[in-house]
Amino acid sequence: MRYREHVMRSLSKAWARLNLPLVGLILAADDVEVEVESTKPKFFYGGQAVMEGVMMRSAYSAAIAVRSPKRVAIGGYDPVAYFDAGKAAPGSEAFEHKWADVYWRFTSEASRDAFAEEPSKYAPQYGGHCAGAMRQGERAAPDPEVWATYDGKLYLFEDAAARAAWMEDPAAHAAQAGAQWEAPNDKPAAAEGEVVVHEEPLSARIYRGALPKIPLLRGLIMLWDALVLGSRALMWSADVALSEEEDESGEKIDVSFSGALGIGTLLFSLVLGIGLFMVLPAGIAKAIEQLTGMESAVLINVVEGLVRLALVIGYIWVIGRVPDIRRLFQYHGAEHKVINAYEGGAPLTPEAADRYPLEHPRCGTGFLLVVVVVSVFVFAFLGHSDNLLWRFGSRVLLVPVVAGIAYEWIRFAAANQHRALVRALIQPNLWLQHLTTNPPTHKMLEVSITALERVLHAEPTLAPAEVEAETEPEQVASMS
Repeated sequence: MRYREHVMRSLSKAWARLNLPLVGLILAADDVEVEVESTKPKFFYGGQAVMEGVMMRSAYSAAIAVRSPKRVAIGGYDPVAYFDAGKAAPGSEAFEHKWADVYWRFTSEASRDAFAEEPSKYAPQYGGHCAGAMRQGERAAPDPEVWATYDGKLYLFEDAAARAAWMEDPAAHAAQAGAQWEAPNDKPAAAEGEVVVHEEPLSARIYRGALPKIPLLRGLIMLWDALVLGSRALMWSADVALSEEEDESGEKIDVSFSGALGIGTLLFSLVLGIGLFMVLPAGIAKAIEQLTGMESAVLINVVEGLVRLALVIGYIWVIGRVPDIRRLFQYHGAEHKVINAYEGGAPLTPEAADRYPLEHPRCGTGFLLVVVVVSVFVFAFLGHSDNLLWRFGSRVLLVPVVAGIAYEWIRFAAANQHRALVRALIQPNLWLQHLTTNPPTHKMLEVSITALERVLHAEPTLAPAEVEAETEPEQVASMS
């Protein structure tokens, strides 16, 4: 049974990774136009969910924040230092040792080697969980700075009050806690992996040059974001998220999306996307046309658009059942909540962001719906043709045109959300987002906040004269 579960889990992960770039295209295009400060111009702040993280970007830089799968015990503090140095000392990533399925960090090679030789001598009792809470059968995260040694053993506590209560009768309390601790079934107290961040400046020519100011053509930046920046972010996040993958025997698997595997995965997704959402709807519409004798070019394109929309919704629903993609959709929800909180002027904390909605009016999922509607009208101008090659080719070649028009509608709707008619027209976009957003955890919100804060920190502070120069004409960057 365990082998079967391992095989099924492996197949699920493989399918999720093959579809990552295509799912990334669906999740692309989340932007917010905001006035950051009086000394800064308006920009579009874009975001995109990636594997175990979020990418945020402005017109100046992009930041990808990913939760590393490497779980570090007792906050990365050196367990040997409590005994040898008599103090709590943060360890270093340079001196790590894996024991009991988590990583332990040390201040020196000597400390690491001492722990590796006799881990049970130095490891905190009850896996590092708060000793006071363990008396009640509870697993509480410790504060590594609050500790005590008794009878040659290390105990950690969640706060000073718990330690004081414990030390009133340490022998009795140790017996009570020991009865609650179910080693080896219980795991050491290990926080979720650290947040790893990759930052890179963005090209001034692409994001702050003339192109973002030209209607229709600025939609090309969205395509650039989705195909290049977004895909690169997804591949990098996959490398980080899979860095601790192990096979059934516990051996680490060397997986990298930065080389041929990444290129192959991207090409597979692009071919799948074009075939599934562009070519197949045209073929099905052609078949319906032949079966019914339909002659109206507009009606044929409406049918093609409805087929395309059904395929998009069906694909999202099916891929959303895969566990890894469900987590990706949780990070999509985290990205929306954080951007909504930022736009609303709320503090950038998980608690504050969690109060904001999962939906966002400029989400890439809703953008797909706009693309489908626009494509009906654009393709109708091509008229009627029995040439399947022309029909397929024209759909692919006109993607930039359709995207450009759809982008302009997104901009218009964003600027006119206060109008009842516009709110009614964008409501289907919000409904569709329920397929690609799941409620995030506070840990996921922390990752999203980290990415946005890095982007905000990287922005230059402009003098008033520079602000006026940059805001006339309006500065616009793409959706990501």
